[in-house]
Amino acid sequence: MFMIEKNKMVTLSYTLSDGKSKEVIEQTTDEKPLKFVYGLENMLPKFESEINGLKEGDDFEMYLKADEAYGNIDEKFVVDLDKNMFLMDGVFNEDIIKVDNLVPMQTKNGEMINGLVKEITDNMVKMDFNHPLAGIDLSFTGKILEVRDATDEEKSQSETPNV
Repeated sequence: MFMIEKNKMVTLSYTLSDGKSKEVIEQTTDEKPLKFVYGLENMLPKFESEINGLKEGDDFEMYLKADEAYGNIDEKFVVDLDKNMFLMDGVFNEDIIKVDNLVPMQTKNGEMINGLVKEITDNMVKMDFNHPLAGIDLSFTGKILEVRDATDEEKSQSETPNV
């Protein structure tokens, strides 16, 4: 039986809750688990360090303060954008650009990011580009379902963070 360490394929189920309110944010199941190659820096560093050395069948529980997870809210990522940026064929789309809606955007470098619409005025749209979980302490509980050697293909196809 393998222990979790670098280049192991880890399959786990978890419940992610707000560390303060205990409200469930996200949940995976044994049937639809999270799978990732451990040690490729695709997961939150604190999350990885907390499960390091666990084996198949082990339960885990951890608490990550906001600065150990997605960081604190950074006001420099809350910006006022000219409302004209959101015109499509000369029309402002109120079905997409509305308060509390997450809108896919693109940086000057072509990177895709999501912005949360915070406020709309006559001339401006206030957008928050902080991670949706920024400023939130996180509580994870879960179970390690499988640990095995990752294939070369799995190591090379590793994606962006899920957790």
